Amino acid sequence: MSVPQSSSDNLIEVLVVAADLMTARLLASDLRQHADFRIAECAPDADRISISLASNSPCTLLMLGDESKETVWNQLSMLRRLRNEYPSTRSVVLLDDSSQEVITEIFRAGAKGVFCRSEYDAEILCRCI
Repeated sequence: MSVPQSSSDNLIEVLVVAADLMTARLLASDLRQHADFRIAECAPDADRISISLASNSPCTLLMLGDESKETVWNQLSMLRRLRNEYPSTRSVVLLDDSSQEVITEIFRAGAKGVFCRSEYDAEILCRCI
């Protein structure tokens, strides 16, 4: 199956953020199969993300959480900060923890979508982005 070509003017900028860069690269590689996206990867550092968002705004920020509750809460704090600095940025979060409390807080932090990584479906994620 061939991937349709898109004009570079219509590309959606997607910044994949994950503590585990190998995971970020695997997800980015999966997303690159879709011609509508321009993908970049970044470590979960608020200053680095800010620099990337400043040069690529508007952008979709795709954050990957991990199993650590502490990391999830730190990412929520970072998401709130980035949402305030870059309100045109859309955020989508992939998590291991699908507890109602965490999902509610992610939406309160400004995320437009939440996906459980154990139920990852590339097509649904791409439509959300």
